[in-house]
Amino acid sequence: MKGSGTMHPLSSEVVKACLPSGQVKSFPTNCLSLMTISGAKGSLVNFSQISCLLGQQELEGRRVPRMASGKTLPCFAPYDAGARSCGFVGDRFLSGLRPQEYYFHCMAGREGLIDTTVKTSRSGYLQ
Repeated sequence: MKGSGTMHPLSSEVVKACLPSGQVKSFPTNCLSLMTISGAKGSLVNFSQISCLLGQQELEGRRVPRMASGKTLPCFAPYDAGARSCGFVGDRFLSGLRPQEYYFHCMAGREGLIDTTVKTSRSGYLQ
């Protein structure tokens, strides 16, 4: 079983291979590439999630946890150690996500939203 520490370098290699040389249209004619490289809109992370893959989704700095049944989601087999069942999203926004991948991505996004809200409420009273 590969941990999330092993998945990040693999995801980075995929992104390096995909951007910018692996695009259908090269830099000057690719409007999305033009916006991110010029700094007008978005970042390299947004660009790679649209064009390449989303990568490992993490909750509280770890891979997606298992429930008491040994599953991360009901659709996976108990104690499945595969990357996809542990929150790795190998698809991209351009071609669409599977329902399980979308759910994992929403879990990580929800955690980020909650962290931002809690930090704002704590620092807001100091001003």
